[in-house]
Amino acid sequence: EDPAGGLFKEGRFVHPDLRFSLRFPPGWTTFNSPQAVSAVSPERDAEASLSAAGEAGDLEKVVDRFLEEGVDGSQEKLKLLERRPIRIGDLPGIRITGKLAGLHAEMAFVEHAGLVFRLSFLSSGGASGKYRGRTNAFIHSFRPLDEAGTYSLEATRLRIARALENETLEQLSQRTRNALELVYTGVLNDLFASTPLTRGQRVKIGLKEPYFPKPLEEEEENEEPLPDGGKEEEEPDGELPDESSNAAGAEGDPGDPGSRRDQGRS
Repeated sequence: EDPAGGLFKEGRFVHPDLRFSLRFPPGWTTFNSPQAVSAVSPERDAEASLSAAGEAGDLEKVVDRFLEEGVDGSQEKLKLLERRPIRIGDLPGIRITGKLAGLHAEMAFVEHAGLVFRLSFLSSGGASGKYRGRTNAFIHSFRPLDEAGTYSLEATRLRIARALENETLEQLSQRTRNALELVYTGVLNDLFASTPLTRGQRVKIGLKEPYFPKPLEEEEENEEPLPDGGKEEEEPDGELPDESSNAAGAEGDPGDPGSRRDQGRS
C-alpha cells in the first residue's frame, strides 16, 4: 500500500497527505479507492464511508449543494429528517439524518485540510437501532493527525540489489531485508527462490523507507512535473553493494523525497 492514498494501520485509516485518521468498526471489510474509503458490516446490512464533498470555505453551502444535487451527482436524494450543528473533536461540523433509497442515513460534514469531508453511515431500516453506537463512534473518530502521526508511516520502494556468488533469491532477500514477499520478488525478477545467482546479478527488491507527505500549503499549479512524466523509472535508483553489513545495504540516500512522489500502490 502507498501511504499517499491512505492506508489502514492498527485499526485506523490514516491519510498522511490530508493529515487525518479515522476508525471503522472492528471486524468490518474495508475498501480504499481514490473516491472513498469505506467498510461493510459482516451481515452486509450497513456501510460506513468517508469521501470528499467539496472545498472548504462555507460548510453550510456544501451541505445545501449535497441535498440539492443528490449523492455523488446521482438521482438519489436524501429525504432530510434532521439537520444540526455538531463538533467532531475540535472541528465544527454539520450532521444530517434522513432516508436514502430505503436506507437509514446518518451523515456528518466537517472541514479539514482545505476540504469538506462527508462521513456517511447507511444501514437497512430494521438495523439502524443496533448500529446507533457504532455510527456515533465512527463519526466522532475523525481526527486531524499531529506531527508524529503524519510522519509515522513507511512506504515500500523498489530498489536494485546485487547478488553474491551462488546466493539464492531467498538468501538475498534475508540479507537485504527485502520487504516484498518472496514469491512476488521471484515473479518480479523471473526467478525461482532457490535459483543460484551470479555475483553482481541485479535483482529488484523492496525496501521500507520513511514516507514524507506532501506539504498542505503546496499549490498544484506551482508543482513541477517529474522529468519522466510521473512514471516509475525502469531501473529504480539506489543499489545495494556486493557485500555489506548494512541492514538494507542501500547506496546513496534511501530517503530521497523525490522517490516518494510515485502515486502507484504497492
